[in-house]
Amino acid sequence: MNVYTYNDIFGLKAEEVCCPAVNTGLFSAITEQKTVEWVTAGHDHNNDYYGLYEGIYLTYGRKTGYGSYGPTWFLRGARVFEIT
Repeated sequence: MNVYTYNDIFGLKAEEVCCPAVNTGLFSAITEQKTVEWVTAGHDHNNDYYGLYEGIYLTYGRKTGYGSYGPTWFLRGARVFEIT
């Protein structure tokens, strides 16, 4: 949610962000790992945006399956990471 609220995003936001209301400390643990540059997740079927937040890119994967909800104009796809 903070990426969308406070930073520039790239991609589509076609529904509200669905995230836990409780801060579990996961993001703090991720930022302590100096080698982590990107974190990707799914769940919000109609979001595929990414943005930089506190030095880490937070990314949605794209909707890939045929059984999910959402508008027909939101095409299925994938996000590819090339790691070198």
